[in-house]
Amino acid sequence: MSSSSRKMLQAAAGNAGGGDFYPYTVDNSVRFNYGDSAYLTRTPSSETASERKTFTISAWIKLGAEVFTQSIAVWGAGSDSASTKNDRLVVRRFDATAPADAVLEFTSWSASNQIQRRSEMKLRDLSSWYHLVVKVDTTQATASDRIKMYVNGVELTEFQDSVNPSQNYQCATNGTEPQNVGRRRPNTSTAYTYNDGYISEICIVAGTALDPTSFGQFKNGVWVPKNVSGLTFGTNGFYLDFSNSAALGTDVSGNGNNFTSSGLTSSDQMPDTPTNNFPVMNPLFGQGTMADGNLYASIVGGTASRGQTSTFGAKTGKWYVEMSYLSDIWVVPKNHF
Repeated sequence: MSSSSRKMLQAAAGNAGGGDFYPYTVDNSVRFNYGDSAYLTRTPSSETASERKTFTISAWIKLGAEVFTQSIAVWGAGSDSASTKNDRLVVRRFDATAPADAVLEFTSWSASNQIQRRSEMKLRDLSSWYHLVVKVDTTQATASDRIKMYVNGVELTEFQDSVNPSQNYQCATNGTEPQNVGRRRPNTSTAYTYNDGYISEICIVAGTALDPTSFGQFKNGVWVPKNVSGLTFGTNGFYLDFSNSAALGTDVSGNGNNFTSSGLTSSDQMPDTPTNNFPVMNPLFGQGTMADGNLYASIVGGTASRGQTSTFGAKTGKWYVEMSYLSDIWVVPKNHF
């Protein structure tokens, strides 16, 4: 069966299971596999001060394997260093013994400032999609209003760490530093770290600070996506919907701010989205080491039985799963589950 045929069957199955619930459906995501060193990058050619003071970042994410830092949007090196101006929006784990205890963090570094929001809330659900919004407007007179963060439409108000920017502070975001999706360089190291998981519907609105209701809405208590194609994205803004499998970094905002991809192929365009959530293997329950967005498990044999569970359970009905066996490795094939 061809890849396109499989995707059509998967989409139909998802819609039959409740796709009509969503007022707007999302068709694609991109899967980042840590071992592939996969990322998207572009370098803006110009900037305006207003777009560095005021902007909104929006992204839907699904966490994958137990990578310590999932880099959503990183401007500049994205490092813990004030030697160069850089910003980063990441989901970050600090405790190797509690890999699901991830926090949302937005940080901006420069020679004279370090601004930061690190959530008290933990992102522990590895089976579902999260919607993340960071709203920045450093022109605000009230310091605490200059950076706001939201998860699934709800504003975060409790933080492990919170440092406000000075009024009219210019972030690296929407500047001429390189923009990366899916990788960052920690500290002053020359080595990058990479994501393992999924990103969908990522966009930056440059020059405007928007509430999450511009990107999603509550329906029956569930936060669901909106069609954002009608937004005004600003000069350095972009909107990646990952609809072009041959060029996953294609900007569909109308700005032509396209990203170059590295380590990604057309098979990394996935039908697993915020409106068509797929089961994957659960890294929190089983003996496997996860990769490929939790579609791949390496299970080392031994005297005891070994196995891996799914993130979804089923008690009734008829269900169908395909898997491949390679040596001592079980694999859920790409675009099959």
